[in-house]
Amino acid sequence: MVLLTAAGMDEVQQALVAAGQTPGKVDGVFGPQTSHALIAFQQSAGIPADGVYGPQTKAALEKQLNAG
Repeated sequence: MVLLTAAGMDEVQQALVAAGQTPGKVDGVFGPQTSHALIAFQQSAGIPADGVYGPQTKAALEKQLNAG
């Protein structure tokens, strides 16, 4: 798992929005909407949808953002 500060989670939420997901309010809090958005992103990326922002999810999110 990648440990994040609130500012880091804010960046993850912004990245999820850019990837077409809806994490709710971008507030740096890993709440239920962020969890659902993360799982939806994992499913769309074809990686294990465990709801954990780990190295594989981080890499897939970065890859998608860099491709777009």
